[in-house]
Amino acid sequence: MPKATDNAVDGNYTVTAKVTDPAGNSSLPSTPANFTVDTTVPGDSDGNGVVNEQDANGGKPVVAIPEATQEDGYTINAKELADGEGVQVNVTLPKGTQVGDTVTLTVKPENGDAFTVPYTVKEGDDVSGNGTPVSITIPKQHNGQGLDGAYTVTAVVTDAVGNSSVTSNEAKFTVDATVPGDTNGDGVADDDGKPVVTIPENTDGGVNATEFNDKGVQVNVTLPKGTQAGDTVTLTVKPVSGNEFIVTYPVKDTDDVTGSGSVTVDIPIAKFPSNPDGAYTVTAKVTDPAGNSSKVSALADFKVDTTVPGDTTGDGVADDDGKPVIESIPEATEADGYSINATEFADGIEVQVRLPQGTQVGDTVTLTLKPATGADITVDYKVQASDLSGTDPIVTIPVEKAKFPEQADGEYTVTAQVKDPAGNNSLVSEGKTFTIDTQAPNVTAPKAKEDGSVVITLPDDADKVTVTVQPEGNQAT
Repeated sequence: MPKATDNAVDGNYTVTAKVTDPAGNSSLPSTPANFTVDTTVPGDSDGNGVVNEQDANGGKPVVAIPEATQEDGYTINAKELADGEGVQVNVTLPKGTQVGDTVTLTVKPENGDAFTVPYTVKEGDDVSGNGTPVSITIPKQHNGQGLDGAYTVTAVVTDAVGNSSVTSNEAKFTVDATVPGDTNGDGVADDDGKPVVTIPENTDGGVNATEFNDKGVQVNVTLPKGTQAGDTVTLTVKPVSGNEFIVTYPVKDTDDVTGSGSVTVDIPIAKFPSNPDGAYTVTAKVTDPAGNSSKVSALADFKVDTTVPGDTTGDGVADDDGKPVIESIPEATEADGYSINATEFADGIEVQVRLPQGTQVGDTVTLTLKPATGADITVDYKVQASDLSGTDPIVTIPVEKAKFPEQADGEYTVTAQVKDPAGNNSLVSEGKTFTIDTQAPNVTAPKAKEDGSVVITLPDDADKVTVTVQPEGNQAT
């Protein structure tokens, strides 16, 4: 059967045959045979029956994955996957596509065998060649397995008689349905899978100047199950007054992501305000490159205290000029040789200390009394608001008699140091020495001689001796 010159042969046909001899005798017609001619090729935009580069878009369908964009690294996360039945693929059908044609997606994983997803073109689908794409879904599961991993997908349009478009260009996408903090595998982050935040340097009342000036504030974050290398730990730090700020940490290949391991994230000094002292809260969450996130951790509180008692220059270091000063021991004066007698020692002693610059309410003054022999005696005194009311604060610290050994007599040197709750310490003061002497001197009875003289033996432990002589009729000393 010759081809029509105008190529307008597409359609359904029946054909019969009969045989006629030269005399005109004919057989009966054969049983009709049906056939269809379809010379319309999907992608043949110029109608020459051939699909090639001269056709619109090279005769190819166009493939796009709306949930896998360049901004997110062409990755589909768990939430996006959960919103539908799988991965949505948009295919712009080439000119020449007709109702009933089949679009075949070929999906090839990075590791594994390719599989296909067919779609039959329906009435109402746009077959203009540059219109609204059709949406085809790659199911969430293939052969009983989830789709996690990297893929390429192509599309080709084939009609019922085998005419095919050119295969589309590859579209790449990655499915990442592993959610940090998903402890039960349902694709949703759980409360039990929150990161856990601790601040090791905050255990003693705050982060002190030495700790802060090292690396800022160190935060330990226990990584939840489902965390992987390349995920990001995000700390949100909020001061009690002021604007919150963010610190991020990329999870490394060497980090423990078993669900019980932790990483140390430094909040650098530069992130804090110029005066960092004060109270803060911090939370953490883990986010993967696809946008899957754990739940936000519970709040962790911490305090920064960089005010150092005795820091006179503001460099965060205690100075010699900022030492506390032992002003006096009222019971031990220069007039009595800095000695304390039994009466004065009856209820212990007092030590007066001049407090250094930078001392604050709640700081502790520690007295250390060092005897000539034996163990040191320490006394702590908590600074009160009333102690700091003047311009030159001096506190009087009692040292109870019970603090001393039973045999307390002897020489002592006392020093003072101021410590704040965060562990910032002044330098130790210069020592002041005093003596406790509770033993009365022993005097032997005087002896009168025959010549009228008197012999008196003086005690070795007497600092001052008074001798009174009573002659007959008069008294002399």
